[in-house]
Amino acid sequence: MTMNDNIAAAIGDPAGLERLYRNAQAEGNEASFKEALRESVAAHPGDVLLLAWVHRLDVAVAEKEEAAGDRHWLPLIGGSVVLGVMSALLAGGKPPVPAPGEASTVFWVSWGPLMALGLLAYLAWVQRATENVKRYAVAAVAVVALALYVGLVFGGRTGDAADLVAAEAEIVSHMNADHGDAVQLYATRLLARSGKGWLLTGVDPEGADLRRGGEVARLAFDQRATTAEQARVELVRLVKRARG
Repeated sequence: MTMNDNIAAAIGDPAGLERLYRNAQAEGNEASFKEALRESVAAHPGDVLLLAWVHRLDVAVAEKEEAAGDRHWLPLIGGSVVLGVMSALLAGGKPPVPAPGEASTVFWVSWGPLMALGLLAYLAWVQRATENVKRYAVAAVAVVALALYVGLVFGGRTGDAADLVAAEAEIVSHMNADHGDAVQLYATRLLARSGKGWLLTGVDPEGADLRRGGEVARLAFDQRATTAEQARVELVRLVKRARG
């Protein structure tokens, strides 16, 4: 194998590249190593390990004038627009924040994987001439698999709560309009929060979300509720505890 072949085989292997350099030194072939390193950098311009060796050995490499096609602004801006549109669609008209009770369920489950896929796609585009693309592809598959797993698990937990989901807006409106004192007791007596003006912002099978300005609180149910009536029972049980 030529020196170029040996360096190409050691890309991604810091210890292997170090051994190759030491052997070249011992055999008096350091100049050949540097020349092969220079050619390898030209063939793999985005490889961080090779660039580090160029800096270490002070190897002069030709400055490549950045052409319009090498600038990454276009894919970066285009990817940002695509992610923004997808986020807006997933939010479904609710606030685009990754918080249960505040945002669309689909949004706060999928926003993390979506951002990760966007980052991986950008890195793959930038380093498309290197072996790292394969690693990014594997990472993307893993992210998708994890997202599907979380979606299936979460879906299994909420699929039986269609009645509660349909009634959530009505429950929230009713509690804030007619039982504001109860909501205040939830916050101050059960959750040890201070201040007035607490509002109920969401209800799900596990509990309810409260907000006062920029402060949020979580009220957990004693029993899981999947219907509007079960949620009412839990809210009544909790207000009686607060008053007791």
